[in-house]
Amino acid sequence: MRASTGPTRHLAAPRSHAMPLSMADQRALAAIDRIERALARIEQGAERLKSGGADSERLRHAHDALKRKVAGAIGELDLIIDQAERG
Repeated sequence: MRASTGPTRHLAAPRSHAMPLSMADQRALAAIDRIERALARIEQGAERLKSGGADSERLRHAHDALKRKVAGAIGELDLIIDQAERG
């Protein structure tokens, strides 16, 4: 997936143009706003990774090490759960 380089698009209508909202609508719009901000951060991170360099290589190594740790922890939890289920 390519990061967008165009203008930011917002899914939620500006509040000045919207009708009064119910609590559910307000929560949905707040969630959409958080998703849009997260997407913008992801796109910025993707651009930085595409530029490469020592930082991105260091980050890849740290990510791989973290993945190995998590896989090991999940394996241990699987064993504990299996033992508990067997009594």
